[in-house]
Amino acid sequence: MEETSSQDKPQDEREHKEETENEEPEPTTMIQELNAQPSIRSGHANSIAYTEMTEKQAVKESRKKIENDIQLLKNRVRMLQKEKAKADKKILQTKTKAEEILKRTSHNNKLYQDKIKQREKQKKAEIARKKKLTEERKQRDQRIKKRKEEIHEIKMEEVKNWRHKEKHKMTKQKRDEDKYTKSIRARQAAEIKLSEEKAIENKRLRQEELAQANRIQTQMKIEEEAMKIDSLEKEAQSLEEIEQELLNKLQNTQMMEKDAFAELEKAMIASSENRRQRFEKNS
Repeated sequence: MEETSSQDKPQDEREHKEETENEEPEPTTMIQELNAQPSIRSGHANSIAYTEMTEKQAVKESRKKIENDIQLLKNRVRMLQKEKAKADKKILQTKTKAEEILKRTSHNNKLYQDKIKQREKQKKAEIARKKKLTEERKQRDQRIKKRKEEIHEIKMEEVKNWRHKEKHKMTKQKRDEDKYTKSIRARQAAEIKLSEEKAIENKRLRQEELAQANRIQTQMKIEEEAMKIDSLEKEAQSLEEIEQELLNKLQNTQMMEKDAFAELEKAMIASSENRRQRFEKNS
């Protein structure tokens, strides 16, 4: 009866281990399960304590228990190998995430530098445009001043001519009046032309002022978008800091897992040494 029970027990444990392997437990859960398994050392001590068994039965029972221990160790090794693969996968994912963060940061820096260059370019263009507009206004004022001087000279010349004609004989009065009339018409034509040019110039200035207002409105929209981008960059930086903090915590957890695996390895080595010594005594 004892021999039959000893054969059934390892089979039940192997079935339980195969079900556990399919679940891929967390490191802490795996360690708890390993600690909850029967002590190999305790089992061997009980086998030696059965003094009523014959030497043949004791050797057979010891061999079966060692086989059971080997199966348990194989199961534990498989579980540790799976856990190591999971840890390697986590490390690879962490490295990939870090590379993505560096690429995103480099891309954001490039966008920021491009934005600064574009702003400087627009600023220089605006300065050049204002300078050109000032020069055009100056030239226009000079043209108007020159035209007024020309008109004034014409008027002065007309008055001079008129006074000169008044001195002429009465026989020349009609001719002088005709000449004066022509002069008046020329002056009126010049004034009309000046008025038309002034109207054209005023229209051009209004168009330029409207274009300038449109450019200012466009610049305000660009600056508003720049402020939004700056806000998003700050939010991204905050998320990166949170992510870095979580990565640090994960690294600490992995170090704790490594220490736990080291303790487990020591325990397994000690257990293996005890089995070897008991086997040598039984031999």
